[in-house]
Amino acid sequence: MGLFEADTDKGTDPQVYEIGYHLLPTLSGDEAQAATKDLMNFLKKQGAEAVGDKAPEQVDLAYAIQKRIAGKLTKFRSAHFGWVAFEVLPSTLTTIKSFMDTNPSVLRFLIVSTTAEEVKAFLEGAVIMPRAPEPTGTIGPSKRASEEGAVVTEEGLSKALETLEKEDAKVE
Repeated sequence: MGLFEADTDKGTDPQVYEIGYHLLPTLSGDEAQAATKDLMNFLKKQGAEAVGDKAPEQVDLAYAIQKRIAGKLTKFRSAHFGWVAFEVLPSTLTTIKSFMDTNPSVLRFLIVSTTAEEVKAFLEGAVIMPRAPEPTGTIGPSKRASEEGAVVTEEGLSKALETLEKEDAKVE
């Protein structure tokens, strides 16, 4: 089971999620606003309650994103970026993801779990400290710690480099 599917099985209590999305740069400002309104209306039909949002604005992308439009693969170097946070039952995430996947105005999107407090803090301009990760178990000593006291020789270094070169040659 993937992470997305695992998130949809959280139970019957509503959770807060955020969708960050890039809309096609070929949309006018009014068309981008209309696409956002369509998204908000769709979320309301799914029983979602808005927690916060940011209207899309034109941004340059760090790298080109490709999308197939009318059978042709097109690269985009800018997009309208916006986000919306909402509270909804986890069981509706699959439907929301499907809507975003099939929306012709959407270039790319990401759905993440968040909290109402984080959204409120962001909207108020507060700095949010990341949550500490949960412990996953014990971590053994680092490789370097276990190699302390080892002597590096010219011969040993040459053998190690030869081994790496052979492995690289196999990959090519």
